[in-house]
Amino acid sequence: MFLIISIGCKKIQSFNEEQNVVSGFAFAIQKSPLYKNTDVKSEILLTIPEGAKLDVIDDPNRNFWKVSYGGKIGYVPRTFYTEIKNNFISVFYNIEESDYNSVSTDRENLRLRNKPFLDAKVISLLQKNKKVFVLAIGKLFQQIDSNFDVWYLVKTEKGEIGFIYGGFTYKNSHYINVPILNKNKLWMDIRSLDGFVAFPGASEDDDRLPSYCGSKENGYNSEIHGGIELISGISNHKGINYYLVDELYNDIEGCDAMTLWISEKHVTLVENVKAYTEKKYAKNYDPKLLKILNVENYKALSVKKLEESEKYLHNFFQVEYMTREINLGSSIYVYQNQKKDYFHLTEASQLYFGDMNQDKIPEIFVCYTDGLNSFMGDLFVYQNGDYSPVLQFRPEDEISGVRFVEDRIEFAFEGAVDGCPFDERFSETAKKVVRYKFLKGNLEKIK
Repeated sequence: MFLIISIGCKKIQSFNEEQNVVSGFAFAIQKSPLYKNTDVKSEILLTIPEGAKLDVIDDPNRNFWKVSYGGKIGYVPRTFYTEIKNNFISVFYNIEESDYNSVSTDRENLRLRNKPFLDAKVISLLQKNKKVFVLAIGKLFQQIDSNFDVWYLVKTEKGEIGFIYGGFTYKNSHYINVPILNKNKLWMDIRSLDGFVAFPGASEDDDRLPSYCGSKENGYNSEIHGGIELISGISNHKGINYYLVDELYNDIEGCDAMTLWISEKHVTLVENVKAYTEKKYAKNYDPKLLKILNVENYKALSVKKLEESEKYLHNFFQVEYMTREINLGSSIYVYQNQKKDYFHLTEASQLYFGDMNQDKIPEIFVCYTDGLNSFMGDLFVYQNGDYSPVLQFRPEDEISGVRFVEDRIEFAFEGAVDGCPFDERFSETAKKVVRYKFLKGNLEKIK
């Protein structure tokens, strides 16, 4: 039996190692040693009794929870087994009470309990479609009936506070998971794009989630860096760890509110992301690229040589990276002058090459967006030992196409505005075509 302990609500706080900021709480499912360090061979400070309530201190360690109990601060091994009896503690992270962080009951007479266990005392019964505010989110996933979810600490409109099982609720907003995503981050490099499952224990062939991002057949794209970091849950089923990925971003559109499970069989867990990505892309990687990017704190980086650049004197690389500040990948293009060094070219979504003066150093048109579906373009010409923009087009110019034709470059205006496409037919449909020719080292408009 578990002891009945009153629940207090705390606001979520940022982590401060020296202050040991409390960011959540936990219940001891079974008695557990409290270790002095993140090592089961370290000193045991005390033994936590079954049913005890602990304070959880924010700590990024993957294998141990940092907790406070009985005036001692120490570590408890993390376990994420499907069977609750195989876990040491049930951990919850506090979040802000707001309209965004709410769920609605999905069944009649849903039991509001004083602890996150099926045998805990029932506080009251909640009617179906009742809105409750989430105060804390559990980290221990359980399968109950056909659901696989965590428990929530909630507050009802009447002011009652207790626990309900998340699998018996409608999620009004995916924001309820956001605060947890910033804790206990885990980077994974995907080995198999076809490894997503419905939940641990489900058939990987029959029960796959029909997600836009979750499988090959639905268009999952990992070309940016093959890695994912947003982790909202871990579970262990029959000795295999499974990771719950929430909002798997892989392009500018992202995958809004998708939750996907992937097994450890399909990923490589990475501790030092910087070192791992540098090693993974060693054949193309050069430390000078980081200096060009000016991104010292990136999560992941990949370098890809553009095939089209093989015929030119310079090597062109597409560098794709992800920083710790943002979750969307960014792409940048650089080139390598064999006699000099790397040069920063530009951030872009598309590049078009053309050698108008036949010197094996191409002129380059880049197309990019301002993030608001407004497309822009710049024409770069190699002169004085570096590339420099000589023509710039902005949204008001309504540029719709570009192509290099033998000794000239052509731009189409007022055509189909779908973002700088390389369209062989654009001159037939555009209302206006402007041609430029490279004459005596200068780019001049021609009739």
